Amino acid sequence: MTGQGESSVQNVITQTNPAQIEDPALAFVRDYWNARRGGRAMPSRADIRPADMKKHLGWIVMLDVLNGGDDFRYRTLGTRITEHFGSDPTGRTIKDFYSGFGAGVRDVALEVMRQAVEERSPVLTTGVGGTVGYPFIKFGTIYAPLSDDGAHVNILMGAMRFEYLQGRV
Repeated sequence: MTGQGESSVQNVITQTNPAQIEDPALAFVRDYWNARRGGRAMPSRADIRPADMKKHLGWIVMLDVLNGGDDFRYRTLGTRITEHFGSDPTGRTIKDFYSGFGAGVRDVALEVMRQAVEERSPVLTTGVGGTVGYPFIKFGTIYAPLSDDGAHVNILMGAMRFEYLQGRV
């Protein structure tokens, strides 16, 4: 169990452009991204319609890509994600917000997001982690790149899901 100020991540598996995704919200993001991009490398933010995501909106996240992927800023988070975090990090960067979860958690999050930017493709991550108040959670994330100019990734669209393997402390 993690204590105050401690976090860990274990058994992290990352897949670029995953063919199979078990979680319906994560699969939705991959499928929606593919449908909205059509024949292009990536869709743009203008191609994304929140009304299309109603069923999964509570798990959806949008992040601005800062300095080519050096950091990311939360643009929008679904209510299920803010409930998990216990706060709304909209407007905060990953480096800032995740500093409270420890370097390991922050670094894994940044690595996955950077991979989506570099590969210009959806990146799925699953694993087990423990953070303050949420010991041993099974998690899944997917981040898919958006580009306003068709070449440079400026936003990540994704989803985050959490399954609590023990009671919240």
